[in-house]
Amino acid sequence: MNIQLMSGGLANQIRQYVFVRYVERRNPEQIWIFDDTYFFQDDVPHNGYELESVFGLQVNLASRYFPKDVWDGIVRLSKQGAFLPQILLNAGLPVVLEESTTGHGFFHGETVSHIPGEYTSEVWTYPYSNMYYFDYWIEDDWFHQDREENLKELCFPALTDAPNLRYASWIEESMSVGIHIRRGGFVDNGWAVSEQEYLCACQKTLARFPEAHFFVFSDELDWCKAHAEEMGLNLADRTIYVEGNDQGKNYIDMQLMSMCRGIIRPDQSSFSQVAAWLDCNLKFETKLGKIYT
Repeated sequence: MNIQLMSGGLANQIRQYVFVRYVERRNPEQIWIFDDTYFFQDDVPHNGYELESVFGLQVNLASRYFPKDVWDGIVRLSKQGAFLPQILLNAGLPVVLEESTTGHGFFHGETVSHIPGEYTSEVWTYPYSNMYYFDYWIEDDWFHQDREENLKELCFPALTDAPNLRYASWIEESMSVGIHIRRGGFVDNGWAVSEQEYLCACQKTLARFPEAHFFVFSDELDWCKAHAEEMGLNLADRTIYVEGNDQGKNYIDMQLMSMCRGIIRPDQSSFSQVAAWLDCNLKFETKLGKIYT
C-alpha cells in the first residue's frame, strides 16, 4: 500500500495527484491512497479539497478507504497533532516515510529521502510494502511525461459568468501574457519577487512581442495597481487586472491564466506553475525569483 499526502490549495493537490497518476499508469497493480486528514482539521486554509468539485475527479481518499469508525479515530488523533503514518505504525502497520527533506519530526520510524525538486524513478520503486509519501512533487517531468493524459483528466469546467467569459474572450483574441504576482505568505516568507524583476520581464516580453496585452493575476490587486509603473505593468498597450474570482472561485484565475500565450510568474508559485502545465497555447514561460532549494 502506498499513501500520498493530500494537502494545500488546488495547485498542490494537482501536483500530488499528478505524481500518483504517473506511478499508477506504470504500476496499475499498486494500491494508492491519498491522506486527506489535512481537510478534516478545524481551520483548513484555501478552499478545502477541490479535485472533485473543480475537475470531477474521483480519487481514493483515506476518508473513504478506511471504515468510518477507524477514520473517525484517525481524525481525532490527527487533531491532537498525530501524523497518519505514525498512527498506522503505532497500530502495527509497518510504514516507511518518504520525504524530500529529512527531519519531519512527527514520525519515529524508518525514512528514505530524495533530492528535493529532482525527478527520479527511484521514489516509486522502493522495496517496501507500505510507503507514505510526504512530498509536493514540484518537478515538471512528473506532469510532462504524461501530458496528454493529464490534460484530459484535469479539464476545467466551462466558464458561464459574463465577467470571466469576457476575460476569456480578451485572452483568446490577443497575444495575452498572464502575469502572476503572489503576495500574502510570499512576502512573510521572503519569497516575493521584486518590482525590478517584473519590470525587466515585462520589458523583455514587449521587446519580443510588442503587441502583447498583460493580464494581471494576484491575491493583492490593489497593491499591483499602486506599483504598476515600478513593475512595468503599464508598458503594454492594454493591461487588464483580473478581478472577482475569490471565495471558492479562485480556480478560475488558474483557468484563465492557462489560456494565455505567455506567463510571467514567481518560480516558487505552485498556482502559476500548474497554470503553465495546463496551458495548451503557451509560447513562453518566464520564471522569476528564488528557485526551490
